[in-house]
Amino acid sequence: MNDESPVDQKYNFNKKDYEALRSLMDRYWDNDIAAINYDIEMMWNTLKTKTDDGVQRFIPLTARFNSIKRKRPLKEEICDQIRLKKCLWRKYIRIKDTLSRLQYVTQRNKVKKIMRNDLKEEQNMVAQQYKSNPKKILEICKL
Repeated sequence: MNDESPVDQKYNFNKKDYEALRSLMDRYWDNDIAAINYDIEMMWNTLKTKTDDGVQRFIPLTARFNSIKRKRPLKEEICDQIRLKKCLWRKYIRIKDTLSRLQYVTQRNKVKKIMRNDLKEEQNMVAQQYKSNPKKILEICKL
């Protein structure tokens, strides 16, 4: 088990032991259900407890991968547009109709255009300041 907090960990399903988990869950459930007098809440709690215990025993934890995708901070307007795109994507996945797909595709293209224009603006600004700020050009070249 890792020394990190539970928030920084997640289950690593690639290194699981599903055979052991399956053998733990392979039992005659009627005896367990009869022991609690067929109460739905108690049956659910029993099943959930056994499953959670098996997952904790047979699926190891791993550290989360915190990767920074963007090398530079984005403007607030761009972040708002990205949030709207995500919202439209979730709506499309939930509803699956052509209107929501069209809205998502339009927003996706808009975000892509805004991101490209923002990158061009930054590159033009750096190009104009190449004599006064040569270190900035080296930073961009390293990216």
